[in-house]
Amino acid sequence: MTDLKLFIDPYEAPYPSTVRELLNDTDKKKANICATVTPLGRCLLICNNHIYVWSFMKSESGIPHATHMELPTTGLKYSVQLVCLFNKSQAPKYMSLLAISPEGHLRYWSELGKQPRNEQCLLNNEVAHSIQQINSQENVHRFLLTTTTGSFHIIDLFHGLDQPDRLATRPLDVGGPGGGIGHRMSLLLFGSLTAEKERILKTIFVHGKMSPRLDVVNVLRRCLRFYSIFDQKALDHEVDIADLALIRFNKNCSRSERRHFSIVDAVQHLNGILMLLVGEKKSNEVSARDYLVDRKLFIG
Repeated sequence: MTDLKLFIDPYEAPYPSTVRELLNDTDKKKANICATVTPLGRCLLICNNHIYVWSFMKSESGIPHATHMELPTTGLKYSVQLVCLFNKSQAPKYMSLLAISPEGHLRYWSELGKQPRNEQCLLNNEVAHSIQQINSQENVHRFLLTTTTGSFHIIDLFHGLDQPDRLATRPLDVGGPGGGIGHRMSLLLFGSLTAEKERILKTIFVHGKMSPRLDVVNVLRRCLRFYSIFDQKALDHEVDIADLALIRFNKNCSRSERRHFSIVDAVQHLNGILMLLVGEKKSNEVSARDYLVDRKLFIG
């Protein structure tokens, strides 16, 4: 774990008029709003059960146009991790979108703004956390669905010139923490005292980028879990990042200056994982029970 510096440069791009109106007219305290940018040059903005997609690349027309689509109805909140924008064909102009509600309702647009196709993914009383494309072939696109407890499902999108697009889903039984039918049945029957601690932050697809046997990394608040979902179909190993950061960044610190660490975000970088961590320590006690918390970001 090494010390690195984080630099962020602003990128100016105009909002579509519909998005500006939405942001101006929406009660930010009541609405669920989240957004992201994609490597395909598109912005995604979700407001409750609605999604807006537009290009952030500067064009001659100036103001971009946003495509508005309605996501499946849900009683929970959407996040940008529950939608996946991708190219089904070689033409970059035509984008496709696959979305899943937290309850497992799939909605697929073969082209943005066109009539969608709806399917159901059986999650066995779990909650969908994220969906990402992991493979692309001539007639099939494959996606990995992860639940909030870290179990996996495969979604295959079959398409051809003479046949309508078709979605197929299947669970992956990888065993170990966060996977396997036994673990899921235990959660269903008895619950979990560590459910909040076990909830994942992110799933990173690393097939062919780190180790021949590793395919997926589940990022939790304290640790990273490495899985082989294709060959071994098992949890390969787990690394307690919080303990490593405790040793690395608290070296030569007094007891009062020591921080406790948790993971904020992580991405695959070179042959490893680049992480953003937050270190917390007590600062300025207000009373016997209340105190201020001093937080500092670390990169490793």
